[in-house]
Amino acid sequence: MTLLKRIILIMMLSQLHTVNASNFLIYSVMQEVPMGDGTSPKKNYYVNIGKNQGTRIGSVLDVYRTITQSDPYETKKRYDYNVKIGELKIIHQDEEASIAIIKNFKDGDETPVLDVRNFMIGDVIKVSTN
Repeated sequence: MTLLKRIILIMMLSQLHTVNASNFLIYSVMQEVPMGDGTSPKKNYYVNIGKNQGTRIGSVLDVYRTITQSDPYETKKRYDYNVKIGELKIIHQDEEASIAIIKNFKDGDETPVLDVRNFMIGDVIKVSTN
C-alpha cells in the first residue's frame, strides 16, 4: 500500500466515530409562558437522539447529571459522579433529534443535592432499557 493510500485511509478512519451514550444530551429547553393561574407551564426538552439511533415515539430516555467534586485534602483529585435524575418520554422525533417531556424527576431523600432541580441543557441522555 502506498503512503498516499495509507494517509487517505487514516484520514477516512479518523472521520468515523462510534456513537456512545455520552454523545446524547439535552441541547435546548422550551416552556410556555407562566400565566399566573397556578398551573405549571409545559416544557419541551430537545435531545440529539432520534429514529436513526433506534428510538421511537413513546421511548423512555434516562437523564443523568454529572456532579463534580474535588477532594481538597489528600489527593486533590476531581471526582465525577454520573447520577440518574429522572426520565423523559419522546413525543415527537426526526431522524437525528427528538422532542421529549418529563416522565419523572427524582426528588427526595435518596437523591443527591442538585444546583438546578430540573432537567437542564447539557444533561446526558441514555435510552432506558426498562
